[in-house]
Amino acid sequence: MSNLIVSDAPVARNTDPLTSVLAGENQPAREASEREVLAILALGGGVTDSTIYRIHLTRAANKGGIPFTEQRIRTARAQLVTKQHVEAAGVVPHGSPTGRAATMWKLVTS
Repeated sequence: MSNLIVSDAPVARNTDPLTSVLAGENQPAREASEREVLAILALGGGVTDSTIYRIHLTRAANKGGIPFTEQRIRTARAQLVTKQHVEAAGVVPHGSPTGRAATMWKLVTS
């Protein structure tokens, strides 16, 4: 059973080392990754998490920047769903890299 700390702060188990908790509290990285996901989704259409990450890698390489991890990008997308800026746009039956169904995501337009 997982021991999660429940709050508006980043999620961490109470058994995680302090360095993990502090890394999750890195506000500039969270905000920058959320802006990146919003920018990618603003390109239009519904896209899966793996596609968002592939586009991010290309954008980071073109800017000469250090890319976020795939987990950071997925977490940013999930945070944007919680904030109601992003919503599910359907499911692709074999849309994940492993061939499983994948949710497509889009910006909330209302």
